[in-house]
Amino acid sequence: MAPGLEKSKKPRDITVSGQHEASFESHILEVPPELVRLAAERYPGYPLPLALAKLLNDVWVLRTVRPVKGLMWGGVHEENIPDIVAKLVRSMYEGPRPIRSITIKIKVGDPSCEDYTHFWVEILDVEEPGEEGELQPDGGFTAEELFRELERAIEAELAEARDRLAELQERAIPGSIRSKMVSCGKADCGKCPHGPYYYLKRPDGSEEYLGREVPPEIEDG
Repeated sequence: MAPGLEKSKKPRDITVSGQHEASFESHILEVPPELVRLAAERYPGYPLPLALAKLLNDVWVLRTVRPVKGLMWGGVHEENIPDIVAKLVRSMYEGPRPIRSITIKIKVGDPSCEDYTHFWVEILDVEEPGEEGELQPDGGFTAEELFRELERAIEAELAEARDRLAELQERAIPGSIRSKMVSCGKADCGKCPHGPYYYLKRPDGSEEYLGREVPPEIEDG
């Protein structure tokens, strides 16, 4: 626990100025007690104002970062790494232009330490769309080229389906297939239904008996 952060009465909010970087808008921020405690735990031994400044710097960076090659964070606590990654992922589809990929590197801040608790996070590469605003997927095709290729593939599938339909229409037999359960008519049967038996009902209303099974040439047609 940092000096001066002994148990006391109910924690009160601390007012600090957000003027640590010229690129950030100056404002007065009310720091909630949980951030005060987190700063003290995150940076033990630091004076409380400095610990707060370091913690709030991380918070502001996470809110304002726009991925660019070479951007890095130093002394990042391991608990903050998922927040940085999540912000970078969200930034891939936020803003005027999407981002296809972001390559980052994470390395320990001090390899001599037994416990790796602080890291460097660096953006090695940011791949954005081309000048025409089109993403370049794997293979070097633009989105428009892939769309045209998809159209050609769909048209080929439709042409094959039309050919298959024409073949079936040539082989088609007019009428519809019906199944019936019929009585055999034997005296000792008790008029039990038997079947099913299949019949071809033609457009003129006549029926043709097909048998216990539909003939393959009619079923395929």
